[in-house]
Amino acid sequence: MTSDVGEPIYGNTSRLARYGITVEEYRGLWFRQGGRCGVCRRQFTKPPSVDHDHLTGRVRGLLCKSCNGAIANFGRYDFGGRFAAAAARVRANADLEQRSSDGDPTRAPGGSSGTRNTQGST
Repeated sequence: MTSDVGEPIYGNTSRLARYGITVEEYRGLWFRQGGRCGVCRRQFTKPPSVDHDHLTGRVRGLLCKSCNGAIANFGRYDFGGRFAAAAARVRANADLEQRSSDGDPTRAPGGSSGTRNTQGST
């Protein structure tokens, strides 16, 4: 295991028992993910959340609090409906932004960065 990832940030290790994992299993998740969130890939600076399936209890990995909260806001048992719609929207917007930055004339009306057209407003 590489030392450039840094040592895991644990917080209260007794919480790991709630998910049925040991400190060593947690360390394994940490190092497999490179000390980064499994969704946004940002480096952990605080103890991460243990992402797990609420139906089966299976641990999926470690997430930052923001990504874990976002998943929770979609609902525990969404099974892809809202997640898929949100992902498609984000992908489409990223494609539009990329085309706009490349000077593509088919970019979204009103600009690529979501800014309002304020010409002619009083």
